[in-house]
Amino acid sequence: MTYEEEWEMRKQRPATVWGSLGILLVALLSFASAGRAQVVSFATLKPGSLYHTMGTVVAKVVTQKTGMRMLVQPLGNDRATMTALSRGQAEFAWADINSALIATGGKFIYEGRMIKGLRLAANVQGVPVGVFVRKSSGITTMEQLKGKRFPSDYPAFPNGVPLMQGILAAANMTYDDVVKVPVQSLIPGVDDFIAGKIDVGFFAAGGPKVAEADSAVGGVRFIGLPNTPEADARVKKVRPAYYIDVVQPAPFRAGIDGPTPLMVFDQVLLAGTHVSDKMVIEVLDTMVKYRDELIKGFRPFGAFIPKKMGKQYPGIEPHPGAVKFLKEKGFWKDM
Repeated sequence: MTYEEEWEMRKQRPATVWGSLGILLVALLSFASAGRAQVVSFATLKPGSLYHTMGTVVAKVVTQKTGMRMLVQPLGNDRATMTALSRGQAEFAWADINSALIATGGKFIYEGRMIKGLRLAANVQGVPVGVFVRKSSGITTMEQLKGKRFPSDYPAFPNGVPLMQGILAAANMTYDDVVKVPVQSLIPGVDDFIAGKIDVGFFAAGGPKVAEADSAVGGVRFIGLPNTPEADARVKKVRPAYYIDVVQPAPFRAGIDGPTPLMVFDQVLLAGTHVSDKMVIEVLDTMVKYRDELIKGFRPFGAFIPKKMGKQYPGIEPHPGAVKFLKEKGFWKDM
């Protein structure tokens, strides 16, 4: 398929999933004069999110090192990114493995709306998520958060609800123990925290939006979870692939001043069933070969360990191209 044919085909795709066509048109036109490489779409969450920043870095490296031109396609939530893959409107997407499993299994919010056409390309890294407060609040434990204003509902980011429920469950708490304040989505929730509308923020440790909040309010502090087998078991009742791990301080992790137990989910790379084995292999090979450049572009990529890419999960099929690559590299992990 030529560049022009690919673009004409993409113009016919529904705007609701496609996102901001104007932004992408500018990006595509900027590439037109540089060559006629194959255009590849990477669906991510919106700018400011961990997924968008990481997707942008991968897209840059893949574009520089291969014959592909990878474009980031920012969408509103993980349902939209996975739907884009299912409909052939994007080739790759990040996902919380828990979201991918319930989407492919038609469970919870996906009951009667199973998303088909998703394949696991690789396990990328564990993503620690947690709640944070202003340092000036004096709050240091989950117990002290009872009665505080918490973000809730997340109509534009459905995955926000189970993530928050898992964090609360770790501390043997529920939404009944706090004051629920509806927020629209992940990033607007942090904006509400900065504006003082809620007492507690929620985001991935190391995310750019946390650094923004840290600067805006004079410092934030992530609240550690109980790091016990009992707490881990409570977390897994919310989603079986959640777990608790200790996050170490790092310059890019605002709000982490010492070893802090947080809830973690595995961030995976998904590919659509329409994506060729060759393309999947080339993207995975580029990520492995140029890991140092990924880290240079965004330091949290330091948690990306290639030998762990082959972790498999019951309930989602691996992409055939990924199977071939991971087995050849010795990264494959049987369930």
